[in-house]
Formats: sequence, C-alpha cells, structure tokens
Amino acid sequence: MKKTVSNKTDESKIPLVGADRVILNRVSFHLFGETEKKFSEQQWEEEVETEFKGACAYCGEEKPPFEKEHIIPINKNGLGLRHNGNIVPACKDCNIEKRKYDRNEDGEGYIRFCIECRKKGALARIRRHMRIKGYRPVIKDKITRKRIKKLIETANKKMALICEEYAKRIARIIIKKEMKK
Repeated sequence: MKKTVSNKTDESKIPLVGADRVILNRVSFHLFGETEKKFSEQQWEEEVETEFKGACAYCGEEKPPFEKEHIIPINKNGLGLRHNGNIVPACKDCNIEKRKYDRNEDGEGYIRFCIECRKKGALARIRRHMRIKGYRPVIKDKITRKRIKKLIETANKKMALICEEYAKRIARIIIKKEMKK
C-alpha cells in the first residue's frame, strides 16, 4: 500500500505550538538588552545568601535546597519575562503552594499568595529584589494585557501551521526514501 501525505490541513487538529516563552524571551531582550543570566550553582548560592539571607523569598525560612522560582510565570497568562529580577529562591513547599495562585490570568498570583498565606515580609522582599534587579512586571492594565495575549495566541497558531507544513515535508522525504528501497 502506497503511503501519501495529504496536502489538506485541518487547522483545528493541529496542536498549538508553545511560542509563549520564545516570544516573551525576545521581549525581554528588546526591553532589557539581555535575558536572564544562567547562574552557576555557586553564583546561585551566593545570590540566595546575599539577596535573601539564605532564606526562601516567600516564607523567609532557611529550608534549602531552594528552587529557582519565577515570580511571574513566563507564559501567555502571567506574561512574566526572562530576567534575573523575576527569579527568587523558593522552598519546595512555597513553590508548590504558589502555583495554585499563578493560574489566574493577571500575573499577580505572587501578590495574592503573599497576602492570603500571610507570608510575613514576602511582598516587600520580592518587590525590593525586583527593584534592585531593574525588573518590572510587563503590563497591569487589562486592555493592554488582552492585546498582548491575543498577539501571542495568533503567533501560536501561525507557528503551529508552519510546523505542520515542515512536518509534512519531512514525512514526504521519509516516504520517498522508503519507496526507493
């Protein structure tokens, strides 16, 4: 039986490509001239010690090992950017608990987490860290956030179509190679 690849594409069946992070990474570059720097293990430990006195940014307790936690998630909902000012040390318990607050679409889950969980001094520590590192959350007004999310959604759809086209081309090459055998 001869294998073929259809020229028709049902766009509703193509999984969306996660262009969110790629786009937000490039936004970071255009706004700050760089993206988050990779920390060596030693640099990370020094950062935690210097900036956070060896404690979790949220609960303030010394419960290592700490996870590198993005204050504002890097996705189409949070619109967080790849920047060192968006990374803080979080103990495992706080990191797991905070994820529940990040599901909201306003990028301010960290604020609700700090307030509702009564994390003493957490909000001040985090805002100080963001200020020192020169990081500012992208956009707070709902209309602009909505426009940005729409652009990311459109990019995801276009990227999915491009990926589908190249997947078909690759499949055709493989089929052609198999037929020669």
